Amino acid sequence: MNIFVKILRECGIKLMTLQSGLNSVKKRMGAIGEDLSKKPGERIYNTKEGDLIHIQKTPIGLSVQRILSKENSKDPYYNSYIGQLAGIKKEYICHHLKDNIKRFQSFLTISTFKDKNTPVSYNRLFPNGGGVIHSFRDNSRRESTQIIYKTRDFNKNSGMKI
Repeated sequence: MNIFVKILRECGIKLMTLQSGLNSVKKRMGAIGEDLSKKPGERIYNTKEGDLIHIQKTPIGLSVQRILSKENSKDPYYNSYIGQLAGIKKEYICHHLKDNIKRFQSFLTISTFKDKNTPVSYNRLFPNGGGVIHSFRDNSRRESTQIIYKTRDFNKNSGMKI
């Protein structure tokens, strides 16, 4: 068993297959149908409202976001999205604290749709801090809140928790 699997188990992160993970994300975001993208590391699904769910593997984790259709991004329809889940991003970051100590952290960023009149904030996201409002290409505004999901320090050589 490699060190990465040991760290994930120590942090209490449930290991699952790629297919079961995708099915979980699809269900939570309301995706239906088959994958529309043919690129490796990327999935695009429709929703019953006509939006797109974009799932993308990044070097530091997984990003899932809802892209509103042109019809749904118009003001009368958009108001029904306010407060709903707009995206989930899970990141795994490993820092080298000292020569033999690594800090493994996982972050979870949850985004919800906000009123279009909400001013955009350009502050950075801080762990356990408040939300930041972002503007997206589909003319939506989203509030993102980032939290530290887990933090663990490990001996780099032995893999033992410190």
